Amino acid sequence: MLKAVHSNNPKTAIATKIAMLARIVARLLNRCSFMMDLSLLPIISDRCLQIADEGHRTAQEGSPGPRHSACIHATWTACIIWGNARMKKLLAMLLAGGVLVAATPVVFAQEVIDEYSAYISENDLYNSNGDRLREAWQIIRQDRANVHRYGLIDEDDEGDYFFDNADNRALLEMLVAQGALSRAASRAIVNGDIGIYVQVFGRGNRATHVSVEVYGG
Repeated sequence: MLKAVHSNNPKTAIATKIAMLARIVARLLNRCSFMMDLSLLPIISDRCLQIADEGHRTAQEGSPGPRHSACIHATWTACIIWGNARMKKLLAMLLAGGVLVAATPVVFAQEVIDEYSAYISENDLYNSNGDRLREAWQIIRQDRANVHRYGLIDEDDEGDYFFDNADNRALLEMLVAQGALSRAASRAIVNGDIGIYVQVFGRGNRATHVSVEVYGG
């Protein structure tokens, strides 16, 4: 670790700070290499360490030396190169992931990927072990399990393709629990003898959120 050199000479103090800054930049380069072009990493990192050594020698000698200005310029040049490379890499990652909504509006367009109506009957209020369900999202999931797995289909139950999969039924429960229902609608579903209309939104086969409306009862 670089030790600070105390001096009343302002140029020596600046040289010490240059050395410390260069070592910090080199350390950051090694930690953040995944954010930049790896071909630049050895060049910039080595140059920063050279700058650190030069600044340290200048501080110990108590004289700015002929390369003092060059050290300052090279240090900031290394920082700028590192920053530009990192930002370009980050921008590429954001574009590839569709994070820039304004630049890629189509990526985030939501569509109804499935929908169904169902009647919440007595059968839907209990799980396969016979335990009474106390949360609306549990009951909505159980209704789809009854339709697809257990063959307990009420007269007003509609089919769907998305919740034929057990993992998607678990996802349905989670999405409903995240706020798809008002308190009044939740109470009505827990009491049973109510109709529900469910829409599933997302892209392709990936659901991102659902809406649930109750009717009748």
